[in-house]
Amino acid sequence: MIVADMVKICAEMLKMLSKNGVRTEDYQYVDMYYDFLSMRSHRLKYRCTVDELAAKYGISKSTVERVIKRFRGNLKT
Repeated sequence: MIVADMVKICAEMLKMLSKNGVRTEDYQYVDMYYDFLSMRSHRLKYRCTVDELAAKYGISKSTVERVIKRFRGNLKT
């Protein structure tokens, strides 16, 4: 299978994801986002949560915050 075949198979899903601002690398951050939700449900402060996630996943605090903002966004239908 070549890349064009994969894109053709997934074209509608890719179109919807693109329309909603989802980036191809966002799959890497799904676990981090659910960790964020879990930590916040345990009443941890936002800043502490971001700090811990940045350390745990080896990414910058600003990246954590950007991902959270993107993942919280509303989908366009």
